[in-house]
Amino acid sequence: MKYRFVRCISTAIIILGLSFLFEKQAYGYADPGSGLMAIQIIGATLSSAGFYFRHKLLKIFPSRKRKAADEQNLEATSTTAAASKQNDSVGE
Repeated sequence: MKYRFVRCISTAIIILGLSFLFEKQAYGYADPGSGLMAIQIIGATLSSAGFYFRHKLLKIFPSRKRKAADEQNLEATSTTAAASKQNDSVGE
């Protein structure tokens, strides 16, 4: 098992060395739109990460306004549910 691992590593090193030995000059062309696409990808990644973590942070640290609004909504739904129960019992 150990011999097989050493043999794989030595083969990889030999292949890598040979690829550097026989390299050719690459005459590549980078399209001007490629840079703009990279900027767009980075911007989309940052904005989506910000949106995702904003919701996570708001769940951990709720703001005072949001906490007060949630309490009001909770009170409103509990009074509505109580009134609904009372109306159901009156009809029977």
